[in-house]
Amino acid sequence: MGRSVSASFHYHFDVVYLLTTTRTERAINECKRVGIEPVVCSSIPHSDKIISFNMSMISILKMFTESEFDTCLILEDDVQFQNESTAFLGGWDMVYLGGNYLPAGDNTAPQYVDGNTRRIFNAWTTHAVGYTQKAAQWIVANYDLSGIFDDWLNQNIHRFKVYATVPMTAVQQPGESSLWERAVDYTDIFDRSNDYLTQISHNK
Repeated sequence: MGRSVSASFHYHFDVVYLLTTTRTERAINECKRVGIEPVVCSSIPHSDKIISFNMSMISILKMFTESEFDTCLILEDDVQFQNESTAFLGGWDMVYLGGNYLPAGDNTAPQYVDGNTRRIFNAWTTHAVGYTQKAAQWIVANYDLSGIFDDWLNQNIHRFKVYATVPMTAVQQPGESSLWERAVDYTDIFDRSNDYLTQISHNK
């Protein structure tokens, strides 16, 4: 099986999975716009939308762990690419192409890596996250579906070497959320998160 990612895509993940519910065509077109040919994965039905989401994420990660690939990128169907920042990916376990990184509680502050990369110790949202086999195998073995996936990752992210791209490479398109069953717009959170990471310098 050959790589499913166009050579023009900046990050050269071995395979890209697209988790989709109701926005399949839009998401595929968005991927193609930046040179990605994703493996489309339909969400697993469940009466509880959160459990459906959790099960679907773990199913994709399990498929990846059973594959020949070393790295993968998992996208959600509301992903929207907006920048072409170059991430330093040497030695990474996970990489967020976008997320909510705003300070919360006593979380460790991000660390400067280079102009386009920060090491992070907390993150919410999983619309565009890359995984190595090391990270995926640990997650599959330890996640028990008891909490929503992105929050559980946030609580366990410290055990991995996790990077975030700067400026943010991908955000979530505002619109109706199939998970929350209402209109959502995280633009302000993404903008503030991007500003927060940007001001982290090598002097801090």
